[in-house]
Parts: sequence; C-alpha cells; structure tokens
Amino acid sequence: EIGNIFKNKLEKEINKNPQGFTVEMTSFVGNEQTLFSFYGKRIDLPFHMKCIAHNFYRLEISEEELTREKEKITNRFKQSMVSDKNKLREKSLQALYWHNAFGKSLSIDELNSISVGELEKFLERNYTNNRLTLIVSGHLENKEEIIKTIENNFEGANKSKIERLQEPSHHDATIYFDMKSSQIKIPYVEIYWRLP
Repeated sequence: EIGNIFKNKLEKEINKNPQGFTVEMTSFVGNEQTLFSFYGKRIDLPFHMKCIAHNFYRLEISEEELTREKEKITNRFKQSMVSDKNKLREKSLQALYWHNAFGKSLSIDELNSISVGELEKFLERNYTNNRLTLIVSGHLENKEEIIKTIENNFEGANKSKIERLQEPSHHDATIYFDMKSSQIKIPYVEIYWRLP
C-alpha cells in the first residue's frame, strides 16, 4: 500500500519541476523492498533529492488515497488467484513461512481495517535513514555539492530497529507439492523463497 502511494506522490511532485524538466522513473514495489530509478538532468538532482526526502519523511496519506489503494490490492489479488500457478505460490509461502507474516494469506477484511493512523505509525517506524539506500551515478562534476545536497535533505532522521527474519530449522527439509491443474496438461511444482 504505502509503496504505491509513495510512488504516485513522488512521481507527481518530481514532475512539477519548476525548471520544466520531467524525469523518467521506474519502480518496483514489493513486500520487503521498494526500488526506484530516476533518469534525469544533473542540474535537477537537488530538486529530486528534495522531493524524495519530503515524501520519505513526511508522506501524507488521505482516507481517499488509502481506500483507492485497498481496492487496487483487492482486485489484483482476486485476479491473481484465478491462476493455479499463483494458488500454488500462495500454498508454498504458507508452508515455508507459517511462523511469519510472509506466509499469511491476504485477508480482505484485515486489509480494509487498516487505518491512515496505522500507516502513519508504520512510516514513522520504517521510513528511516538506516532503511534507505541512495545511489547517484552519471557524469557528476561537483561531487562535494551533491554530498552536501544529500546531507541537507537526509540529515537528522531517526533510525529504526531492524529485526531480521530468522530461518527456522524446517527450511533444511524438502517440501514437495504436487498440484493438478486444468490450466496446463501436466502437474507442475513451483517452490521458491527468499529470506529478507
């Protein structure tokens, strides 16, 4: 939810560049990480850093935005569960991560019960400097100026406690799924996991 709202607000703000230049932005929003790439002019870098910092530390989410995002997530989930491949993926995650939220199936009721206040608390706990990585590349004439820009926009933010997901002993065992599907001609198995 937050990753998509963050992406939309950031894109809108960055493309309001007073110098009239827009930036190409690509993004990946996932459960354990959100990745953004920006391609633009060097002269706009201070403005881009300001926009990123503003949305990273002071993201404001309205009830309407949250409601729209919940509807999108619900629709994506329903569409994905039409595929047997996605059903198997869901089963696999439940078996591998029964001890953790990664294995919990999406509950539409729980999703709809999330409030703006809860998201604000989540932002405060998780959108912190020690969870953020900035990479600047390209032809940079004045590196000291760029470092100063980053320091000015990203200084003084809180750090948060990062609790790593511990791999339980059952991950040493082999888990096998055999699933019949009318969508393909033969049974298939898809098992994968990534520990964040």
